[in-house]
Amino acid sequence: MSERWLGAGPRISELFGYCGSPGQRCCQRPSTIPGLDPRYCDVGAGCDIATNICVSPCGGGGQVCCDGPDTYAPQGDRSPTGLFCVDDQCVPRKPMCAAGSCQRESRRCSEQCGKSVGVACCPPDAEIAVASCKVSDLICAFGDSSMTGGTCVHCGEQGEPACPGGECRVSAGVRTIERDGLCVACGYVGGPKCAVGRQCDGGSPDPFGPNCLPGGGLNQPCLEGRFCGYDGMFCDTGNLCRLCGAPGQPCCPSQPLLGGGVTKECGGYSNLQCAHFNGRRVCQYKPGQAPGDGRPPPPPPPPPDPPKTCGGQPYRIDTTTFYVWVRQDTGCATVGGAYPANSFAEAVQCARSVFGGAVIEESVEEYTFAVVGPLGCRTLYVYGKDADDASACARAQCINCGEPTPGSCP
Repeated sequence: MSERWLGAGPRISELFGYCGSPGQRCCQRPSTIPGLDPRYCDVGAGCDIATNICVSPCGGGGQVCCDGPDTYAPQGDRSPTGLFCVDDQCVPRKPMCAAGSCQRESRRCSEQCGKSVGVACCPPDAEIAVASCKVSDLICAFGDSSMTGGTCVHCGEQGEPACPGGECRVSAGVRTIERDGLCVACGYVGGPKCAVGRQCDGGSPDPFGPNCLPGGGLNQPCLEGRFCGYDGMFCDTGNLCRLCGAPGQPCCPSQPLLGGGVTKECGGYSNLQCAHFNGRRVCQYKPGQAPGDGRPPPPPPPPPDPPKTCGGQPYRIDTTTFYVWVRQDTGCATVGGAYPANSFAEAVQCARSVFGGAVIEESVEEYTFAVVGPLGCRTLYVYGKDADDASACARAQCINCGEPTPGSCP
């Protein structure tokens, strides 16, 4: 029987299993990406193009690249995505090389590129059409608009470029989110909502915007999860925090407290009970225990431990929450955290215990820059303690762009 092409599929001999398994010859597709060898093997194997034989193991340093259907190896004129499925069993696809890149000329794995900060990115290879890094917390800072070379830089931390796929991680206890290719702090009041887990820490998500609003206080929006967090307040049906638990006030429903536990119906007072009054459940004095009925009222429950500032000082009437700015290596100023303190100086000291000399004590300004990259002009809004830092921050946000110019794009 002679062989002939069946559209874009394999040859007739390949349909009968004469190729693709370890020790057998490599299979071959009739349609392929220009300049890319069309030979391939089955699951768990790779084609040694020097001998035209499928071998296993594959994908390690110096080994033949894996190119089976369970990998991201190009198939004909397309590159597969998503999961690899057989008989309704699906698994994630594997890279052609476990580390490094698959060299087009030899179809073997190289481990000399893309694995640490400052080294050259791996060049375009049989799997990826642009330069790339081969470690999950690195991204390639392309050298020019061709995207065929560059240097690996760290990614995913606050103030750094987002990792491939827009991934950002928790940085020094601060949650981050991708914004314009950069990882920025999220979840604090006035800042952007986080994408993973709770959207806001100590605040309320704005239902109509991207940021976190003040929440949890009297007549403020409820905290995320519809609770207020303090005894004596509850989240009503309108998602606002209202008073409860005192004589004549509604009984408090069981809702979480920020310090643990749940709210008590009548604030924990032993002389109060929750009872029906005019069709409502309200807190009332128990019979014979109201003030002025001839017997002293019972003592109130012991007060909770007084709250402390971040520096361990008692709260005062002027205690407030300070947001402290931190300078990143890129020059960007980002919020390092929210610190309850009796003064800004105390908040700065608390922040220094985490961020050291990176804490910014001066005022921070917003700066606008225009940068020109492969896709044209782009307007960036960055924060810095001065114009030089802000310019460096803008430069770091667009790693394949020209020098930032103050102002917006035309």
